[in-house]
Amino acid sequence: VVLNSDGSVDDANLAFADMLGYSLAQVMAMRVWDWDVTETKEQLLASLATPDYPARSEQINMRRQDGDVITVDVSISRLELGGRKVFFSVCRDVTARLAIENALRDSEARYRATFDNSPVGIAENALDGRWISVNQRLCEITGYSRDALLALDHNLLTHPDDVVPAWRQLRRVLQGELPSVTVDVTHSVVEPGTSQIFFPVSGSKLETRSHPVKSN
Repeated sequence: VVLNSDGSVDDANLAFADMLGYSLAQVMAMRVWDWDVTETKEQLLASLATPDYPARSEQINMRRQDGDVITVDVSISRLELGGRKVFFSVCRDVTARLAIENALRDSEARYRATFDNSPVGIAENALDGRWISVNQRLCEITGYSRDALLALDHNLLTHPDDVVPAWRQLRRVLQGELPSVTVDVTHSVVEPGTSQIFFPVSGSKLETRSHPVKSN
């Protein structure tokens, strides 16, 4: 959309009109404060009257014809057009994207709260076995601090007789043959070989935005 310094519409395309739910003819008869709900009419006029108006990108709220408020990324620059100063704006509706990002953040926060406060030991490992994260309960079970566990080869905690059978089962999960698996293993505690505990380990593969990880 192209605006004049008095807030009227100099030009607009159909995509902008569709975004707001108006016809193109309706948009051409509107003023910027008819859809921009981020600032008041007075604030918008003062901004358009700024002598040295800098090009900028910002996120604003716009009201559609149906009353819904959407969030829009706007890039604005002032241009000379036929001897007149106009404001050229490129607008993109990001409402759906922000909703997805917020839902993802909420989901990750719930997962992290469950992970951190679980009464059972939980760890995330990369596909090569490296520790990615461990919860406090696993630290209490093994007797290692969080930093010590993350720096430790996880195979050193597993009895040698259990390493190969356990990885055979976990490999079936990684290859998609099984959704999850539970194996009985013996783990060393505090210092490898000094004391041992026996407990089942459940594993499943989780897909993250950056890479797949194995959750135990």
